[in-house]
Amino acid sequence: MVLVGAPRERHVGANIARLAPGVADLTGETSISELAALISRAAICIAHDSGPMHLAVALGRPVVALFGPSDTVWAGPYHRENAVVRASLPCSPCYLRRLDRCTHGHACMSDLPAQAVIERAEGLLSTMLTPA
Repeated sequence: MVLVGAPRERHVGANIARLAPGVADLTGETSISELAALISRAAICIAHDSGPMHLAVALGRPVVALFGPSDTVWAGPYHRENAVVRASLPCSPCYLRRLDRCTHGHACMSDLPAQAVIERAEGLLSTMLTPA
């Protein structure tokens, strides 16, 4: 498993890597072309609504897309109906990107159930392994 992110997210990557032994933490270490190479070889990409999520879709990789304040109608992932995992909250999508402006503690992201993400990833991977 490889963890990627922007240089400003290094502290987040370090925290995740500490909780997930065996993760290769490349947060802040990859160029766009290196990121594309990593994603192109990935069995699955789990990402929030971000450039890497769209890159994974463009590269034809299986994607689990975590959505909170943004709207899948406008932000995709296009033609990936089974990719999106989101918390069902009446305030979402609100389009707010800054945590300090959210009056709900950014619950749309913090309340995303990890089990739902795991199940979606396992489901996508199992369909890849099942002969057509």
